Amino acid sequence: MTRFRVFCAITLAAMVSSSMQPVTEAVQVANLEQALGAWHSTEQFEGEPRVQFAFRRQGNEVVGWVVMLGQKRKGNDRTVLALSFCDVRWDGDRVRFDSILPEDEGTIGWEMRPAADGKGVLAAVTENGAPFAEPIVWDVSR
Repeated sequence: MTRFRVFCAITLAAMVSSSMQPVTEAVQVANLEQALGAWHSTEQFEGEPRVQFAFRRQGNEVVGWVVMLGQKRKGNDRTVLALSFCDVRWDGDRVRFDSILPEDEGTIGWEMRPAADGKGVLAAVTENGAPFAEPIVWDVSR
């Protein structure tokens, strides 16, 4: 009888541990799915969202873009930057991605943390792979 109990306990532990893995993957997929679609910053520039961006599926990958109003570039503080995202990937509780700056000025590393309520946070966290002393952060919503 003791062997039977040990066998049942081992079988139950194996079933529970094997059933937990797909649940974890499903949660991550659901969170990535929460990030897909169009977003905009709550911060405004001349009555428009300062930052607008979106993610979408394209085949087996996720792609995206961002339009940033009123950015400072080459002495002009009213520049509009439009950038595409590359290397979009889910990392635990956030989407990480990069964009290449115009005129080969380098890269910006980004992260976006979506929340279940249709809000989130977008942050520019690295420049050419080096962390910003203080990330540039925007509160965002759908």
